[in-house]
Amino acid sequence: MAVLFALCLSLLVTQGVSNKLPPHPRLILTNSALKTLNDTINTDEYAKQAYKNMYAHGVDLLTKQLVDCHRSGVEDSLLSQARDTLDRTYTLALLYRLTGETRFASRAVVDMMNVALNCSDWNPSHFLDTAEMTHAVAIGYDWVYDTLTSQQKEIIENATAVMGFQAGITAYKTGAWWANADINWNLVCNGGLLVGTIGFGDVPALMNMTNYVKEQALYGFPKAVATYAPGGGWPEGLIYWGYATKYLLAATTTLQGLGEDVSWITKAPGVQETGLFRIYGTGPTEDMFNFGDSDPDSFDADANLMRLAKLFPTMSKLYSYTSREHTIMSECGSADVETCALLLLGYSADGTAGDLKALPLSRTFNFSTNSWTANSTEGVPAVGVMRSAWDNENASFVMFKGGNGEANHNDLDGGTFVLDMGGIRWAFDMGADSYGLKGYFSKGSKEGERYSYYRKSTIGHNTLTFDGWDGHPGGCNQNALEIAPITSFSAENLEATIDMTKLYSGANSHVQASKVIRSFSFDKAFDEFRVHDEWGFDNNSPSNATWAMHLFNTEAVVKGNEVLLTRGDKQLYVTVTTQEEAKIQVIPINLAKPQNPSTGYSKLTITVSGKSQTLSVCMSLGKSCSS
Repeated sequence: MAVLFALCLSLLVTQGVSNKLPPHPRLILTNSALKTLNDTINTDEYAKQAYKNMYAHGVDLLTKQLVDCHRSGVEDSLLSQARDTLDRTYTLALLYRLTGETRFASRAVVDMMNVALNCSDWNPSHFLDTAEMTHAVAIGYDWVYDTLTSQQKEIIENATAVMGFQAGITAYKTGAWWANADINWNLVCNGGLLVGTIGFGDVPALMNMTNYVKEQALYGFPKAVATYAPGGGWPEGLIYWGYATKYLLAATTTLQGLGEDVSWITKAPGVQETGLFRIYGTGPTEDMFNFGDSDPDSFDADANLMRLAKLFPTMSKLYSYTSREHTIMSECGSADVETCALLLLGYSADGTAGDLKALPLSRTFNFSTNSWTANSTEGVPAVGVMRSAWDNENASFVMFKGGNGEANHNDLDGGTFVLDMGGIRWAFDMGADSYGLKGYFSKGSKEGERYSYYRKSTIGHNTLTFDGWDGHPGGCNQNALEIAPITSFSAENLEATIDMTKLYSGANSHVQASKVIRSFSFDKAFDEFRVHDEWGFDNNSPSNATWAMHLFNTEAVVKGNEVLLTRGDKQLYVTVTTQEEAKIQVIPINLAKPQNPSTGYSKLTITVSGKSQTLSVCMSLGKSCSS
């Protein structure tokens, strides 16, 4: 196999000029920084815990089976294998550098040799796989370079040249769509390749390739960096914020370690503040607002906060304190991801509770790309949050969003929200479905297209539908071609409004509303939360309108115009305050295969006449609303 790679390589590259790079190891963590990290682990309890977890995880990796190079999963890809390899090289190679134990380096070499010799390619048709594998091998190669034999170096270099860099060159020269996109793929693909070019950039036979790939990666990278503008939000949701930012940080810290100017990244609008999106997007229950294809928790997200703290001194106290206080420090190493290593790479003991408490309790995040307002640097308010406190796990919290079905990984969910009160999440977003579903990444509502699946449809969210039926989710969707930003927001008065009229009108809508307005509000004590809706139709009113809130493992008792919800030892009263003839139901969600299971989910629905009117719903913990 090594001979074959060498023959292929000779056809692809010529001898390059000398690239002046520091000696290995040079990626992300220099030897001088390594000494500082070792000292920190010995003196700081949080860092010591992360290290102990990483060490246990590394010992477990020593006896794990090799990564299987056959494509797998619902997307028929190598992505899980690439991420597994990334975990192995980061964890094992960092442990080798911290401890000097050669068993960790030896196993990292075994894992690199496996993907170099046993993979026929790194699946460039799904280029995330190629980029993550290139990143993984580059880290391992750089960090255990002093243990590699000449033959091992040659095999790993040749494999990365053919399956990483040449695959990248082909993609760039054939106009790969991700190269200049404004979504996570740009930062991951360009970022992963960029790290690789620095790791292998002084190998004489690879210099022409690495120089070309680095140039192309740096050219495309700013397009996605602009997505953080203006205030640090990320339109694809918090999980993809975590993924994109992980690679933003990998590329930035790699370049910074070489002494290169990274101000075009660090001073780009929104980048310094982007950790706030993670902080505000997490409720007192520690669950995130998982709109779109997100989950309610993320290991990447907390590691990103710690690394952002190191990159931005003015935000260091806030970011590092928040990262430490999330339970991730004690939990890192519990999953096959390199979170412990990433936390330690950026570790800081800065910050106190006062830094977090100094933040305003309520705000919005503007989005300016992904079809929100691509021509406006200010963007529009797309996501809003209100909470009663930062230092109370029983605090009240709501986070909500406007509508935009065109944004990547988004749903037809304008007006949806999640709600925490009394240490309990009451209103849920069901998050992602299987990426293997037919048409999942299309933007249509017909059967077999993204918005025909329950979790992606309007009826699958905590918002309004008109003439809806759960058996046909795509038939009552919001207009996917329109956007509905937050039109008013008052942190002082604890009120926000979304004008959703365009989502329920136009040629792409099944109804033609003249007005659909949704408002959210808390009382001053944060004891009562209200959702107030107004709608109107000039003619052809729908027969009914349905208000929905999704529940999980929640007991519900309906009595008149009120519902008593129970989770654990807490109770939430949900009261309809404006309609005497509302039909209130709690319906189990039973999704058919091949959709992901929906075990435990149910939906509180309030159905009224579709004629022009208002509907106000009040929620209060432990007692009925005052009015």
